Amino acid sequence: MIRFQGHIYRKAASVPSWKEIWFDVQNSKAFETEFEHTLTKNLDIDEEDLLEELEEEYYGYYGEIVEALGSLEGQDCWRALTLPPTTDPTELNQLGIYWAFSREEAFPHWDYLQEETPKHRRLCVYQGRVALSLVNWKETVLANVSPATREGGTELRFFPGELIYVHSVTLADGTVLPIEDYRRC
Repeated sequence: MIRFQGHIYRKAASVPSWKEIWFDVQNSKAFETEFEHTLTKNLDIDEEDLLEELEEEYYGYYGEIVEALGSLEGQDCWRALTLPPTTDPTELNQLGIYWAFSREEAFPHWDYLQEETPKHRRLCVYQGRVALSLVNWKETVLANVSPATREGGTELRFFPGELIYVHSVTLADGTVLPIEDYRRC
């Protein structure tokens, strides 16, 4: 277990079972909304058949993400943040738990970046290295199979407070600033 900022986190040593993930997915608000919407659109399908159909579809997402995650040890990952222009992005010690294993899918988690970055913020994209022992497997798998967050399917969720190796940060103008040090998730 990990104690961080007054909270206790249990490390997941392995990928959660499909049964565990499917239980959590079915009990999510996003799934409930998708289920009801699909049921309303397809009046000729009964609930049990729809549930079986969706379970098969989600099991496919589960298999894809588990396979992708298995090959990520030592690979690059990215974290996008929008920071005030007065903040030195190389000095930021706490980068957050939400990363992507695709550069194109890295975006600021709370998405200050809609059409463009506001003038009082600047986009900074950190490039780190995946250590699978730092990955919160359950949250990562759920994020990549859940209807609310699965688009793109490249999200990594690390445990809070873990140290991740960060190579560099790229600014919006393309400037790459080296870091080559550890930062907290």
